Amino acid sequence: MHADDTGHGRRAGLDGGYFDYPGDAFGDGMLGGVRVACLSRDQQIRFHSGYEPRAIDLHDLELLREMWS
Repeated sequence: MHADDTGHGRRAGLDGGYFDYPGDAFGDGMLGGVRVACLSRDQQIRFHSGYEPRAIDLHDLELLREMWS
C-alpha cells in the first residue's frame, strides 16, 4: 500500500478496483503485550458498509461494538 504525506493510502483490490484509507484509518493496538499498527475501529466499520452483510460480517461488527462499549 502507498500512503501520501497526509496519511491517505490506497491499495489495489482483487477486482481491479482499489481500497482507500483516509488518514484516520490507522491506529495502534496491543497483541500479546506488544504495540502493533492496525486498522482503526472506524475504518473496519467502513469496510463493512456498502454491501449486504453476511453472518460473519455481523459477528465482526458486534465484536467491534463490544470492544468500545
